[in-house]
Amino acid sequence: MPRALRRIIFTLFVLLFIITATTLLFYASGYRYHVGKRVIEKTGKLIVETQPRGARIIVAGAAVQPLQTPTSISYLLSGEYELTIEKDGYFPVRKRISIAPGVSTVVNDIVLIKKEEPRLLIGTDGVKEAISIADIIVMHDGKRVFDFDVYPERLSERFAASEPIGVLRISESGAQSAIKTERGWSISSKGEEIFFEKEDSSILDIRFAKGSDEAYARTAQGIARFEPAKRAFILLVKRTDIVSYVVTGTSLFLFREILGKGLVLEEVGLPSGANVRTISDLPAITDILESSDGTLVLQGIGKSLYLFDARAQQAAFQLVSDARAVVFTNKERFFSFNDFEIWEHLFSHERYSRSLVTRKSNPIVTILPFTTRQLMVTVAQNGELHLRRLGARESGELLLATFDAIVGIALNQKEDTLFIVGSINGKQGIYAMTLIEEEQVFPLVK
Repeated sequence: MPRALRRIIFTLFVLLFIITATTLLFYASGYRYHVGKRVIEKTGKLIVETQPRGARIIVAGAAVQPLQTPTSISYLLSGEYELTIEKDGYFPVRKRISIAPGVSTVVNDIVLIKKEEPRLLIGTDGVKEAISIADIIVMHDGKRVFDFDVYPERLSERFAASEPIGVLRISESGAQSAIKTERGWSISSKGEEIFFEKEDSSILDIRFAKGSDEAYARTAQGIARFEPAKRAFILLVKRTDIVSYVVTGTSLFLFREILGKGLVLEEVGLPSGANVRTISDLPAITDILESSDGTLVLQGIGKSLYLFDARAQQAAFQLVSDARAVVFTNKERFFSFNDFEIWEHLFSHERYSRSLVTRKSNPIVTILPFTTRQLMVTVAQNGELHLRRLGARESGELLLATFDAIVGIALNQKEDTLFIVGSINGKQGIYAMTLIEEEQVFPLVK
């Protein structure tokens, strides 16, 4: 073979070696050719953790065999992928994720919900109302008031009324309760009656303060505060034109109907009862629905909602119309709902935003948002109990169970078990459903 030809062959082998070695080096470093983009790019990595572990994960659009969590998947081209997470005995989860070139994407917020039939804990008959307070459900059957402690799942009678109960109010700690019967109002503390309304009393309403067990009453003379030592209500604010009121922090907010001015909002300082200010630049407000740390949610004509920041002294502005109720989850977040819509509201001193959570085909009875997870339980008029994943781009609603009727729902403090006061197939009682298997902090998969 001529020397010149040998040199050419040798040179070609060297070039081929360099090209092959470079290609293998780039390949080992995670570089791939992206057919869709027609470029060579560094691949990304996907890290998936679920609660509980041991779930099967399928990545649509990628040549990856099903894996079990916790897991990491390397050499993924950039783009969007759909994950399907499955585990026997749990509802499947579908989630869309984006992979960026050369970036590790961590998905560690997937909580699998158990498929479990409601289990009857305790039978109850004739329960008319149920109120959840921390880890206690307070309920009444018209004559007796019961406490159901979710730990250790025990039912006990709080007290019995001498007349049918018309209204039941519970303080935030659950230690005190107020009821209204035909004989009038009474207050009990841990089952012991500490106040009973006399026949000549003029109490129109009793409410407990936000964040405490203090009781306040609206009377024909004004607003009175309950003094436990005297076992009596002492007049705090003398007004005869009060329409509605709420006590939060160190302030008493009340609506007054003033001749020629209409309804005005007045703030009264506590505990002295001295007037702080009168706010009159409000739209047609009819009631105070809720409060949280100086922020009031007001209801106007046509069930419109208005937000008023009492601390910043900002005038109210409209949120949504036709709202039936609101539920606070923290100081800067609450939900409102009517018969067919649920709205999420986020607010602070600097901003306010709202977003539609869902529209339902069956009328909504009540909602129960979680405080530590992006989940919400909804009760429909037809007895269906749904769990919704908040913030999910995909439809994240699960049908948990169907009841004949639901009186009340509650979560335990861990927010892993749901308790339902209702009936299934004619059996009324307190039912439980374990939604989440365990509580744990998600570790990042290496």
